[in-house]
Amino acid sequence: MLFANIKIANKFVSYHSIEQRFWLAGRVLKNGVIQSPAELYKNLSALSTTDIESYLEQLDGFFSLVMVTEMSVVMISDRLRSYPLFYATTKAGLWVSDDFEFLVYQLELNESDQLAAAEFLQLGYVTGTATTVLGVMQVPASSCLRWDGVELSIGRYFEFLPLAKRTCDLLELKQQLSIVMGNLTRQLISRAAGRQIVVPLSGGLDSKALLLSLYLEGYENLCCFTFGAADSWELNHARKLCAELGVVWHPVIYNAATFTALRTDNEFSRYTLFIHSGVSVPNVQVYPAIRSLVHRGIIQPDALLIPGHTGDFVSGGHRKKRQSDAATVVDVAACFIWQTHYQLRRHCPLHKQLFAKLSAELTQIVALQPNIDAADLAEAWNFRERQAKLIVNSNRYYEFFKLSWWMPFWQRDFVNYWLAVPEKFRLNQVLWREWVDELQAQILPGYQSPAPERNKSKIWPKASAIFDYFTDRNRLLTIVPFHRWLLYRLRLTKRSGNLFGYLADKTLSLAKGHRYYSQQDHNPIETKLD
Repeated sequence: MLFANIKIANKFVSYHSIEQRFWLAGRVLKNGVIQSPAELYKNLSALSTTDIESYLEQLDGFFSLVMVTEMSVVMISDRLRSYPLFYATTKAGLWVSDDFEFLVYQLELNESDQLAAAEFLQLGYVTGTATTVLGVMQVPASSCLRWDGVELSIGRYFEFLPLAKRTCDLLELKQQLSIVMGNLTRQLISRAAGRQIVVPLSGGLDSKALLLSLYLEGYENLCCFTFGAADSWELNHARKLCAELGVVWHPVIYNAATFTALRTDNEFSRYTLFIHSGVSVPNVQVYPAIRSLVHRGIIQPDALLIPGHTGDFVSGGHRKKRQSDAATVVDVAACFIWQTHYQLRRHCPLHKQLFAKLSAELTQIVALQPNIDAADLAEAWNFRERQAKLIVNSNRYYEFFKLSWWMPFWQRDFVNYWLAVPEKFRLNQVLWREWVDELQAQILPGYQSPAPERNKSKIWPKASAIFDYFTDRNRLLTIVPFHRWLLYRLRLTKRSGNLFGYLADKTLSLAKGHRYYSQQDHNPIETKLD
């Protein structure tokens, strides 16, 4: 008799359970309406594998779920792997958990996956289904995994690939975008139901678009915050915009002490391991701000946070320009991705193996759409891996402080809209920039955002990059010990001295000798497969 050992709902994320056969985290929407767990369970349990994947294509929202049927265990991630799931197969059966550390502890898995660890140190996250611990696997974004007691099969129900292009002109595209944003904003307001909506407001287009859209719809319980140096352009921009709108705004001032203190902070160590979960390097720049605002009571316990993830990517901000090249599409895309993202360390001892892994992942995508070009291929990989594993995974710092979040820019209608926009309007975010600027002009006629500081000197930008430990106003790099940064700059060490490279090293070191949980947290549910 085979068993599935399932441990769902760790200390930070709430799962809804039905009869110990169905577990759901997050919210699922269909046609803009939230689906109840019972309704979702009823619909999914009646479908075949093929039909499940077709059904998932119609869903929206941010969720993960585990379902036990008469003959199998099904694990499903949403498009972005918003709530990570992990699994391990043993002679005794299948183990499933949303808690990576639980599987490591329960199965006494201490052996490192050398290739995955090397990729983590080079890239900042682990691609595919691997984790840094041999034997523990992750459910990728947009995936449906089924275990029948013997074999594990993986199906994908979404790829970030172009749809049939819209034939309308720029004006019509803007009008359609206004309709999409209006619908998503009203859904967000319905989701918040009067609660405090918190917007992390930077100097970029995405967070400003969210704030302006909520203001246009008349939502009043708004709160914004911005972090950075006291004299930074971001703070000046956010202060002026919120003052014009009459929206509550809180600055969180950063300096060198903000980040040097984190080196020996026990809570930050627990946060690091929670974010990491054998896959991702922790994002640190928002952590001090969230902790301060929560502890001061500015962010209310039932607040809904809406970060701007990741409007810039969806609207074309990361898109590679098309090039005519004699090399294969996979080679062009692989070289571009490697040179852009696999750069946390100067020295990569497993370069050939990692590049081969990257090429194999790209080849899988090409098999789905044989006529794809290198630009679309690189973007599809970025969606599968970087957006899911690094950018969206950073939302877990909200969960660490037991806060709720939502991402309008990764909802189905917004993404599908942009996948059908002609390339010329996505490159350099031409359409998105114009639309946000026009929305601002509509709400605040004559308002001018403070211009970012520009230094005309050709020497200073180079010097600023070399001496970034001192020139970064937010002082994030000071979390890195100075001697390590200096050795890195002088090329006297193979270890990384940049921000994420250092955090990747520190995270793996923490994971070897420390766990954030206690034994009493582990209460697995043993489910029989008939």
